[in-house]
Amino acid sequence: TTHKRPQTLCLSLSSFCSFVRLTHPHTISNTSASLASSFFLRRTTEPVLSILKTLLSSCTFSTMFWKKRTDAELIANVDPNDPDKAWDKIKSRYAQKLIDSKSPLLSTYPAPKPEGNTRIVILSDTHSLHDRLGPIPEGDILIHAGDFSNVGSLGDCEGFGQFLASLPHPHKIVIAGNHDVSFDREGFQAGGLFDRFHRRYRLDRLPCEEYRQKVIPFCTYREDQRTQVHGLKSYGMPWQPEFCDWAFNLQRGRQMQEKVDLIPHDIDILVSHGPPLGFLDTTDRGNRTGSAEMLLHIKEKSKPKLVIFGHIHEGYGVMSDGTRLYINGSNCTTRYGMAALNPPIVLD
Repeated sequence: TTHKRPQTLCLSLSSFCSFVRLTHPHTISNTSASLASSFFLRRTTEPVLSILKTLLSSCTFSTMFWKKRTDAELIANVDPNDPDKAWDKIKSRYAQKLIDSKSPLLSTYPAPKPEGNTRIVILSDTHSLHDRLGPIPEGDILIHAGDFSNVGSLGDCEGFGQFLASLPHPHKIVIAGNHDVSFDREGFQAGGLFDRFHRRYRLDRLPCEEYRQKVIPFCTYREDQRTQVHGLKSYGMPWQPEFCDWAFNLQRGRQMQEKVDLIPHDIDILVSHGPPLGFLDTTDRGNRTGSAEMLLHIKEKSKPKLVIFGHIHEGYGVMSDGTRLYINGSNCTTRYGMAALNPPIVLD
């Protein structure tokens, strides 16, 4: 306040400005830097407060103090193979609320469908136990988020196709999962999946297309593809981060990002076998398994209203972040056929 040594203080501020230019080049323009130099390097008794007031009036400089780091920046230095640590870095930015099955957001079947609404029936991870689900609720769209088989055997695929054919839903959208190994063209025929699973499960040495033809005629099968029914735009993808080295597995980071970047930016529903990071993706051991790449794309780019997945049986349920619903439709529990199955989730 007394400015007894204005030159020393001004030179200190000049050093600070130079540091900002080096460490935050995106927050201070060359014009602002020149302005700073002309003020700070001038040997003057002009009050320093006046100098700072003039400098801070530059928007490009002042944004440095309020610029919020993006989620991607927060986890940039986290090992991609440590989803738990990545989630710890960003979880405070996500509101999370578990939705009770009796919530008005969900339908209490067999309540009448509200007039003008579209009813979506959600299945996932049935693992060839679809016959144990009992009557499937009727609806306009049935979505199965993968793992309809145990290992994608010919019998599994044929049985699932017959199950789909028996359902009255006008539209049936299906994707594959990590257990549907015969649907993974690259991994099954050239990546060693056939040899590994044939030894244990006696798979037939047939092209992938012959397995697929047991299912595809009875549904709209999506693999990195979009579709639109009842005015709702959806996109289906079978991929998930490496998990026990099964089908449609990708390395976290670049490989997963390449597939996630294919998701369109104007969809209403994202159907993925694997979950996004942080949402219904915790195993019974307490580990997070979801994809950080998918989560960031959902939040910042594609922004769907519904995210439907399975894969992690322990995560069955519905969660909201205040903007969209995340639905883990896994019908099988962690005990597979040794316990009662989770019922289909119905959304109006």
